[in-house]
Amino acid sequence: MLNWPKFRLDLLLVILFSSLVGAFFVLSMSNVSARWTLVILGLTIGATSLLFITVFSNKLKLTLLIGVFLSLPIFFDINFFYQDYAPFYVSANGLTITLFDIFFFPLFFMWLSNRYKIGAEHLKTPKVFIWFFILLFFFNLLSSLISPFPFFSISALFWILKAFIIFMYFMNNYKDEETLTVLGRIFGLILLMQGVIVLEQKFVGAIFTQDLIGKQIAIVSLIGNQEVERVAGSLSHPNNLAMFLNLFIPVVVFILLREKKAHWRAFFGLSLFLAILAELWTSSRGGWIALACSMTLAISLLMHKRGVNIIKIVLSIVLVSITAATILLGTSETFRTRVFGEDYGTADLRIPLMQIAENMIVDNPVLGVGLNVYAARMQDYDNTNEYVSKYYPYPVHNTYLLMAAESGLPSLIIFLSLLGFILYRALQAFYKQSGINEAVLLGLLTGIITWLIHNLVNLDDAYMNNAIWVILGMVVGLTAKSAHVPPNQSEVLK
Repeated sequence: MLNWPKFRLDLLLVILFSSLVGAFFVLSMSNVSARWTLVILGLTIGATSLLFITVFSNKLKLTLLIGVFLSLPIFFDINFFYQDYAPFYVSANGLTITLFDIFFFPLFFMWLSNRYKIGAEHLKTPKVFIWFFILLFFFNLLSSLISPFPFFSISALFWILKAFIIFMYFMNNYKDEETLTVLGRIFGLILLMQGVIVLEQKFVGAIFTQDLIGKQIAIVSLIGNQEVERVAGSLSHPNNLAMFLNLFIPVVVFILLREKKAHWRAFFGLSLFLAILAELWTSSRGGWIALACSMTLAISLLMHKRGVNIIKIVLSIVLVSITAATILLGTSETFRTRVFGEDYGTADLRIPLMQIAENMIVDNPVLGVGLNVYAARMQDYDNTNEYVSKYYPYPVHNTYLLMAAESGLPSLIIFLSLLGFILYRALQAFYKQSGINEAVLLGLLTGIITWLIHNLVNLDDAYMNNAIWVILGMVVGLTAKSAHVPPNQSEVLK
């Protein structure tokens, strides 16, 4: 029998969701081709119908949650107040509503509506995290106030607020074993979908994206005397795909290691095989290094927790590393070419870009040059011999330098302190966890480390990366001192 008050709330949210998706569809009609309009129409009808069905089967939250995770690597959005022909590269332009938002915010508002029923004491955000975000927002706000282009700076501030909401929600939900088991399967599905898209890109050359629906695509790098075709999945660049895959590959690895059922082991194994294949075809050296280093650390932690001698740990890592390198060098031409081939200065380009960022930081150490306006100020600080900003007017390929240059050193220090504090809590909690909690916590912790390493050589809009804030929130939730799940909290998927 349906719980009528809950049913009415769910039905209201479905109607709201359908209205938002319908508005999204109407707005998109003026911006995309007729083919893509038909795809959006079909998806709108299908999603709305599915949600009505889930209301009557009491599975609305699960459906929305699956939508949240599957939409993480799919950046279809509508930008309100969007400014056409921005005079320089910006990461945020207007008030952005993404596909992720359409799935996430109904879940968020349902959670808010239930918080008083469950008990506010179980849903409070620790003050330390509130202060971290207040300070982050404060320094980025000050940076926006001094920005020569305040519209673009305020556009980026919106993403910081959304990052905190995402973090707060996932910190307070999805901690029980049943839910984590389901989430593990969703993580596997994410990798499987990206793997299938990459196979399509690699062998068919077509992918369903907003700009390239059904069209041929080719992302090619010239390495030595060879052209290496790189894949980007549903993301905008191969490096971004590698960074995204690295967030979820570790957690699926550790879930696979503890999975007992044969059919789920086969599912996770296939997902990992396709994801690792996709990772290889991204030709992202930074992604490869980040994944290798973080997995080495994670396996060392796991073996240490199991009481394995440190010498055996080191020998095992060396043996596995040599074996993996031998297999990759012997079987993958892409790997050999990318590691040993001449890239014609692609890597060398990063050095003058770093020099420009350093000049910005030295001259504006506290508030930076302005949030989201790095590219607009590049030429003012370019004293490189190559005058690189003239032919490459894009931000430095180092997320930390970009943060410090745009919003100042205090903002970067606070951000890194937040992540360091979360990692410290996670490491402490890891030695106290077991079962699925241990596997998910270690996997997510490893994913965060891959992200931190890769950002040393790659550009990521940290506050616009919904996936990292989902993972950070989940890690904090799993590291809570009390393992007790309050009443109804374990029923979030029902």
